[in-house]
Amino acid sequence: MSSDNGSGLGLGSGLGLGLGLGAPMQPAAGVLVLSASRIRDFLACRRRFFLAHVVKVPSQDNDSDASFLGRAVHEELHARHQLADRHDEPGIVGANVPSDPFITQGVTSHLALCPSTNSSEAVYVGGEVDLRWLMRSKNVLLTGRGDALWKYPDGTLEVRDYKTGRCPDSLESDLPAAIYLLLAATHPSRPPRVRVTYERLAQAPSIVTQDGTPALLADTIERIKVIADRIRKERSFDATDQSYQCESCAYSEVCPASKAR
Repeated sequence: MSSDNGSGLGLGSGLGLGLGLGAPMQPAAGVLVLSASRIRDFLACRRRFFLAHVVKVPSQDNDSDASFLGRAVHEELHARHQLADRHDEPGIVGANVPSDPFITQGVTSHLALCPSTNSSEAVYVGGEVDLRWLMRSKNVLLTGRGDALWKYPDGTLEVRDYKTGRCPDSLESDLPAAIYLLLAATHPSRPPRVRVTYERLAQAPSIVTQDGTPALLADTIERIKVIADRIRKERSFDATDQSYQCESCAYSEVCPASKAR
Protein backbone atom coordinates (compact mmCIF):
# COMPACT_ATOMS: atom_id res chain seq x y z
CA MET A 1 0.00 0.00 0.00
CA SER A 2 1.27 3.46 -0.85
CA SER A 3 2.69 5.57 1.96
CA ASP A 4 0.30 8.26 0.73
CA ASN A 5 -2.49 6.41 2.49
CA GLY A 6 -1.22 7.14 5.98
CA SER A 7 -2.88 5.08 8.69
CA GLY A 8 -6.59 4.26 8.67
CA LEU A 9 -8.39 7.22 7.15
CA GLY A 10 -5.80 9.71 8.39
CA LEU A 11 -4.67 10.71 4.93
CA GLY A 12 -3.25 14.06 5.95
CA SER A 13 -0.20 12.60 7.67
CA GLY A 14 2.92 13.66 5.83
CA LEU A 15 1.05 13.92 2.57
CA GLY A 16 -1.74 16.43 2.27
CA LEU A 17 -3.08 19.55 3.90
CA GLY A 18 -6.74 19.94 4.83
CA LEU A 19 -7.68 23.43 3.66
CA GLY A 20 -10.36 25.54 5.31
CA LEU A 21 -13.76 25.00 3.76
CA GLY A 22 -14.99 27.96 1.76
CA ALA A 23 -11.53 29.53 1.57
CA PRO A 24 -10.67 31.11 -1.81
CA MET A 25 -8.86 28.63 -4.02
CA GLN A 26 -5.56 30.25 -5.02
CA PRO A 27 -3.18 27.41 -5.83
CA ALA A 28 0.51 28.20 -5.96
CA ALA A 29 2.44 28.05 -9.20
CA GLY A 30 3.06 24.48 -10.28
CA VAL A 31 0.03 23.07 -8.47
CA LEU A 32 -2.26 21.04 -10.73
CA VAL A 33 -5.93 21.52 -9.85
CA LEU A 34 -8.00 18.40 -10.46
CA SER A 35 -11.63 17.55 -9.91
CA ALA A 36 -13.94 14.80 -11.12
CA SER A 37 -15.14 17.00 -13.98
CA ARG A 38 -11.62 17.99 -15.04
CA ILE A 39 -10.49 14.38 -15.02
CA ARG A 40 -13.60 13.40 -16.99
CA ASP A 41 -12.80 16.04 -19.61
CA PHE A 42 -9.20 14.86 -19.96
CA LEU A 43 -10.15 11.21 -20.32
CA ALA A 44 -12.92 12.02 -22.80
CA CYS A 45 -10.91 14.40 -25.00
CA ARG A 46 -7.54 15.97 -24.31
CA ARG A 47 -8.36 18.89 -26.60
CA ARG A 48 -11.47 19.62 -24.55
CA PHE A 49 -9.37 19.62 -21.38
CA PHE A 50 -6.88 22.02 -22.99
CA LEU A 51 -9.56 24.44 -24.18
CA ALA A 52 -11.55 24.36 -20.93
CA HIS A 53 -8.88 24.20 -18.24
CA VAL A 54 -5.54 25.27 -19.74
CA VAL A 55 -6.31 28.22 -22.02
CA LYS A 56 -9.79 28.65 -20.50
CA VAL A 57 -11.75 29.36 -23.68
CA PRO A 58 -15.29 30.52 -22.79
CA SER A 59 -17.77 27.69 -23.21
CA GLN A 60 -20.06 27.77 -26.24
CA ASP A 61 -22.55 25.49 -24.55
CA ASN A 62 -26.16 26.62 -24.70
CA ASP A 63 -27.94 26.16 -21.40
CA SER A 64 -30.42 23.32 -21.89
CA ASP A 65 -33.74 23.06 -20.09
CA ALA A 66 -32.50 19.92 -18.33
CA SER A 67 -29.37 21.57 -16.92
CA PHE A 68 -31.34 24.67 -15.88
CA LEU A 69 -33.94 22.59 -14.05
CA GLY A 70 -31.25 20.40 -12.50
CA ARG A 71 -29.53 23.46 -11.02
CA ALA A 72 -32.90 24.75 -9.83
CA VAL A 73 -33.52 21.49 -7.93
CA HIS A 74 -30.10 21.83 -6.26
CA GLU A 75 -30.83 25.45 -5.33
CA GLU A 76 -34.22 24.55 -3.89
CA LEU A 77 -32.82 21.71 -1.75
CA HIS A 78 -30.03 23.96 -0.52
CA ALA A 79 -32.58 26.63 0.43
CA ARG A 80 -34.65 24.09 2.34
CA HIS A 81 -31.69 23.06 4.46
CA GLN A 82 -30.71 26.66 5.08
CA LEU A 83 -34.28 27.21 6.27
CA ALA A 84 -34.47 24.08 8.40
CA ASP A 85 -37.94 24.89 9.71
CA ARG A 86 -39.21 24.83 6.11
CA HIS A 87 -37.46 21.66 4.94
CA ASP A 88 -40.69 19.62 4.69
CA GLU A 89 -42.89 22.47 3.53
CA PRO A 90 -45.00 21.93 0.39
CA GLY A 91 -44.35 24.30 -2.48
CA ILE A 92 -41.17 26.16 -3.41
CA VAL A 93 -39.23 27.89 -0.63
CA GLY A 94 -36.23 29.15 -2.65
CA ALA A 95 -36.57 32.85 -3.37
CA ASN A 96 -35.42 32.58 -6.98
CA VAL A 97 -36.58 29.06 -7.83
CA PRO A 98 -39.46 28.78 -10.33
CA SER A 99 -42.40 26.49 -9.76
CA ASP A 100 -42.08 23.53 -12.12
CA PRO A 101 -43.24 19.88 -12.00
CA PHE A 102 -39.66 18.64 -12.50
CA ILE A 103 -38.45 20.63 -9.49
CA THR A 104 -41.43 19.50 -7.42
CA GLN A 105 -40.65 15.88 -8.29
CA GLY A 106 -37.02 16.35 -7.24
CA VAL A 107 -38.08 17.83 -3.91
CA THR A 108 -40.63 15.08 -3.30
CA SER A 109 -38.00 12.41 -4.02
CA HIS A 110 -35.49 14.12 -1.74
CA LEU A 111 -37.93 14.30 1.17
CA ALA A 112 -38.22 10.51 1.07
CA LEU A 113 -34.43 10.10 1.12
CA CYS A 114 -33.07 12.91 3.27
CA PRO A 115 -31.31 11.93 6.54
CA SER A 116 -33.32 14.60 8.34
CA THR A 117 -36.42 12.56 7.48
CA ASN A 118 -34.97 9.11 8.10
CA SER A 119 -32.44 9.64 10.91
CA SER A 120 -33.18 11.94 13.81
CA GLU A 121 -29.55 11.60 14.95
CA ALA A 122 -27.95 12.75 11.69
CA VAL A 123 -26.54 16.29 11.79
CA TYR A 124 -26.52 18.52 8.71
CA VAL A 125 -22.99 19.93 8.37
CA GLY A 126 -23.59 22.15 5.37
CA GLY A 127 -24.61 22.37 1.73
CA GLU A 128 -22.79 23.35 -1.45
CA VAL A 129 -19.57 22.75 0.47
CA ASP A 130 -16.23 23.17 -1.29
CA LEU A 131 -13.94 20.29 -0.37
CA ARG A 132 -10.21 20.43 -1.09
CA TRP A 133 -7.11 18.41 -0.42
CA LEU A 134 -3.53 19.16 -1.36
CA MET A 135 -1.61 16.03 -2.35
CA ARG A 136 1.85 17.35 -1.61
CA SER A 137 3.70 14.38 -3.10
CA LYS A 138 2.33 15.31 -6.54
CA ASN A 139 1.54 19.02 -6.12
CA VAL A 140 -2.09 18.24 -6.94
CA LEU A 141 -4.98 20.16 -5.43
CA LEU A 142 -8.03 17.90 -5.52
CA THR A 143 -11.35 19.72 -5.35
CA GLY A 144 -15.04 18.91 -5.30
CA ARG A 145 -18.32 20.35 -4.14
CA GLY A 146 -20.63 18.33 -1.92
CA ASP A 147 -24.33 19.03 -2.31
CA ALA A 148 -24.76 18.19 1.39
CA LEU A 149 -22.59 16.91 4.24
CA TRP A 150 -24.02 14.85 7.08
CA LYS A 151 -22.46 13.68 10.34
CA TYR A 152 -23.70 10.52 12.08
CA PRO A 153 -23.38 9.47 15.74
CA ASP A 154 -20.65 6.92 14.95
CA GLY A 155 -18.53 9.71 13.45
CA THR A 156 -19.26 8.89 9.81
CA LEU A 157 -19.04 11.89 7.52
CA GLU A 158 -21.30 11.45 4.50
CA VAL A 159 -21.15 13.43 1.25
CA ARG A 160 -24.46 13.54 -0.59
CA ASP A 161 -24.74 14.23 -4.31
CA TYR A 162 -28.15 15.03 -5.79
CA LYS A 163 -28.68 13.34 -9.15
CA THR A 164 -31.40 14.86 -11.34
CA GLY A 165 -30.23 12.99 -14.46
CA ARG A 166 -28.47 9.69 -14.92
CA CYS A 167 -27.33 7.91 -11.78
CA PRO A 168 -25.18 4.76 -11.65
CA ASP A 169 -26.59 1.66 -10.01
CA SER A 170 -23.28 1.02 -8.22
CA LEU A 171 -20.49 3.32 -7.03
CA GLU A 172 -17.89 0.58 -6.73
CA SER A 173 -15.93 1.77 -9.79
CA ASP A 174 -17.28 5.33 -9.99
CA LEU A 175 -14.31 7.71 -9.92
CA PRO A 176 -16.31 10.83 -8.91
CA ALA A 177 -17.67 8.90 -5.92
CA ALA A 178 -14.15 7.76 -5.01
CA ILE A 179 -12.97 11.38 -5.17
CA TYR A 180 -15.79 12.43 -2.84
CA LEU A 181 -14.69 9.72 -0.41
CA LEU A 182 -11.08 10.88 -0.52
CA LEU A 183 -12.09 14.51 0.03
CA ALA A 184 -14.34 13.48 2.93
CA ALA A 185 -11.55 11.42 4.50
CA THR A 186 -9.21 14.44 4.37
CA HIS A 187 -11.83 16.83 5.75
CA PRO A 188 -10.35 19.02 8.54
CA SER A 189 -12.53 17.21 11.09
CA ARG A 190 -10.63 13.97 10.28
CA PRO A 191 -13.66 11.65 10.43
CA PRO A 192 -13.06 8.01 11.42
CA ARG A 193 -15.42 6.80 8.68
CA VAL A 194 -16.64 8.27 5.40
CA ARG A 195 -19.45 7.52 2.98
CA VAL A 196 -20.72 8.92 -0.30
CA THR A 197 -24.39 8.74 -1.23
CA TYR A 198 -26.04 9.60 -4.52
CA GLU A 199 -29.70 10.57 -4.26
CA ARG A 200 -31.55 9.56 -7.45
CA LEU A 201 -34.22 12.23 -7.78
CA ALA A 202 -35.38 12.10 -11.39
CA GLN A 203 -36.83 8.59 -11.34
CA ALA A 204 -38.29 6.61 -8.46
CA PRO A 205 -36.48 7.94 -5.37
CA SER A 206 -33.57 5.77 -4.30
CA ILE A 207 -30.03 6.04 -3.00
CA VAL A 208 -26.74 4.47 -4.01
CA THR A 209 -24.00 4.43 -1.37
CA GLN A 210 -20.34 3.52 -1.02
CA ASP A 211 -18.26 3.44 2.14
CA GLY A 212 -14.66 4.54 2.10
CA THR A 213 -12.19 1.83 3.11
CA PRO A 214 -8.42 2.35 3.44
CA ALA A 215 -7.89 0.10 0.41
CA LEU A 216 -10.36 2.05 -1.74
CA LEU A 217 -8.89 5.38 -0.69
CA ALA A 218 -5.34 4.20 -1.39
CA ASP A 219 -6.41 2.96 -4.81
CA THR A 220 -8.03 6.33 -5.55
CA ILE A 221 -4.80 8.13 -4.66
CA GLU A 222 -2.88 5.91 -7.07
CA ARG A 223 -5.42 6.51 -9.84
CA ILE A 224 -5.16 10.27 -9.38
CA LYS A 225 -1.36 10.09 -9.41
CA VAL A 226 -1.40 8.27 -12.75
CA ILE A 227 -3.83 10.76 -14.28
CA ALA A 228 -1.83 13.72 -12.93
CA ASP A 229 1.35 12.34 -14.50
CA ARG A 230 -0.43 11.86 -17.83
CA ILE A 231 -1.72 15.43 -17.80
CA ARG A 232 1.68 16.89 -16.95
CA LYS A 233 3.38 14.87 -19.70
CA GLU A 234 0.78 15.80 -22.32
CA ARG A 235 2.05 18.15 -25.03
CA SER A 236 -0.17 17.82 -28.09
CA PHE A 237 -3.63 17.67 -26.46
CA ASP A 238 -5.05 15.88 -29.49
CA ALA A 239 -8.77 15.81 -30.11
CA THR A 240 -10.68 12.59 -29.61
CA ASP A 241 -11.61 10.46 -32.63
CA GLN A 242 -14.93 9.51 -31.00
CA SER A 243 -17.63 11.51 -32.76
CA TYR A 244 -20.17 11.02 -29.95
CA GLN A 245 -17.87 13.01 -27.66
CA CYS A 246 -17.99 15.94 -30.07
CA GLU A 247 -21.79 15.97 -30.28
CA SER A 248 -22.20 17.05 -26.66
CA CYS A 249 -19.00 19.07 -26.36
CA ALA A 250 -19.27 22.71 -25.33
CA TYR A 251 -16.27 23.52 -27.57
CA SER A 252 -17.38 21.88 -30.81
CA GLU A 253 -17.83 25.25 -32.54
CA VAL A 254 -14.28 26.43 -31.83
CA CYS A 255 -12.46 23.10 -32.24
CA PRO A 256 -11.19 22.60 -35.81
CA ALA A 257 -11.09 18.82 -35.25
CA SER A 258 -14.71 18.57 -34.12
CA LYS A 259 -16.75 15.86 -35.76
CA ALA A 260 -20.04 17.47 -34.72
CA ARG A 261 -20.24 19.53 -37.90
